[in-house]
Amino acid sequence: MLKYRAEGQMQEHRMTIPEAYEILKQGPTAIIIRKDYRESLLGQGIARPDQLLRSGQAAAGERRGRGRVVSMPISGRPGERMLIRQYLRGGLLRFFNRDLYWQDRRPSRELLLTVQAAAAGIPTSQVLAAVCVPCTGPFWRGYLIVRELASCCDLPEYLQ
Repeated sequence: MLKYRAEGQMQEHRMTIPEAYEILKQGPTAIIIRKDYRESLLGQGIARPDQLLRSGQAAAGERRGRGRVVSMPISGRPGERMLIRQYLRGGLLRFFNRDLYWQDRRPSRELLLTVQAAAAGIPTSQVLAAVCVPCTGPFWRGYLIVRELASCCDLPEYLQ
């Protein structure tokens, strides 16, 4: 079970972190990160994924999707790139609440499910980090950072 303090509240998760990952706190931000990518990603600033998404460096590698998915090189790892995706709502709810989530379970659940799928032999991207940035009260913004597969494209590009 994960426990950590965020904005005066104790957050609890009943989830086991996969062995290759660890949980970190960078100020109020909670990060579940692959241990072998820790220094590269933290040095690149993943504790503030909103700034990475807005950076000029990221704009050239933008992908299509519900929201902005950005491709950028991973510092200190020649030839490797990462994709940064912010969680955004669809449907009618998006008009009232585009990017806020109750507590911070969605990124950690997706990380765990992706690791379990890979362990079961299902081809999937390698999750490098799940980042939760607190906004107000129990509300968070979530981001998922995965290793980009060089030979892949996004769904609209594939369908064309």
